[in-house]
Amino acid sequence: MKPFRTLTELGQARRLRPLALIALQQYDLEVARLRLVTNDMNCIFRLDTRDGKKYILRVTLPEGGHTRDHVTAEMDWLAALAHDTDLSVPRPLAAKNGSLVVDAEALGVPQPRLCTIFSWVPGTDLAEHLSPATMTKLGELMARLHLHALT
Repeated sequence: MKPFRTLTELGQARRLRPLALIALQQYDLEVARLRLVTNDMNCIFRLDTRDGKKYILRVTLPEGGHTRDHVTAEMDWLAALAHDTDLSVPRPLAAKNGSLVVDAEALGVPQPRLCTIFSWVPGTDLAEHLSPATMTKLGELMARLHLHALT
């Protein structure tokens, strides 16, 4: 088996897919389809359930400084944003046993990975439609995030 680091981004994503399937066992979801969205800063899969719901499954890269505490804080903040504001943010789903770490050394993935599932947020990516209006909207959203973080 080729070392993980020598694989292309797509090759690494293919190796992380079975890890994602292992992580899914910790959630009460009936998976209909799992497909790769990106494997850039993290490995992101779109998850479609049999009842028609959509989610994001993120497999974090350990090199990005994603520790269990970091991911837990991120999930807590997203939950607070969803509760305290009208912002459309991904909502984290809790795993059955609370564990987010999947060890996949047997799959050729060298380090344990933190796996999290978030609700799907529909819409278009503002980065694909840059204009003065979308930049203004992005600035407004960032300001609201900063205000919430201060509280």
